[in-house]
Amino acid sequence: MKTRFVLATIPERLTAVVSADGRPSEGLLIVLSLQMARKNPFNFVFGPSNEEGKVEVSRKEIEREVGRTLKLFPLDYDPSSFNGRINIVAMSYHQLDSALAAYDIYHQASGYPSGYREKLTTALTTLGRLEPKRLNVKITEKSGNGKVRIHTESVMARSNDHRLTKRSG
Repeated sequence: MKTRFVLATIPERLTAVVSADGRPSEGLLIVLSLQMARKNPFNFVFGPSNEEGKVEVSRKEIEREVGRTLKLFPLDYDPSSFNGRINIVAMSYHQLDSALAAYDIYHQASGYPSGYREKLTTALTTLGRLEPKRLNVKITEKSGNGKVRIHTESVMARSNDHRLTKRSG
C-alpha cells in the first residue's frame, strides 16, 4: 500500500522533551503535524509529558492516527503527498482551549481517543500552575532513516488574543 510506504519514511520512534521556561515539565502535550504537498496537514496531539518532560511517539501511533483521520475525512487528506517534514510544538493555553471547545462540540460525532478530554484539561491545569512564558520542544531521539526533517519551534504559553499588526510610519 502506497500510504504505508510513504509513512515508512517517518522515524520508528521520536522522543521529544517539552520544557516550560527552559525546565522540562510533566503533564504537557505536543502537536505533531505531518506536512503535505497537497491537501491538509495531519495534526495529532500526543502526551502528556512524563516527569522528565518526555513524550515518546512511535510510527505505529502516527499510522493509527492517520488511519483514524482518513476514516472520518477521506477527501480532506492525502497521505501519499507527505513532503518529509514534521512540525512539533507544545500546546499553548489557546490551543488547549480550542481543542477543548472542539471536543465539546464534536465528541459524539467523531472518534476521539479515550481520555482525550482529561488529557487536555490536565495540561491546561498544569500550564496554569506553572505559569510559563514560553514553551519549547526539543527532539532528543529520532530513530529512522534520516529522510524526514523535523522542525520544532518555541511558542508563547499564553497570548493576549490580539493580532499583531504592521505599524505605520
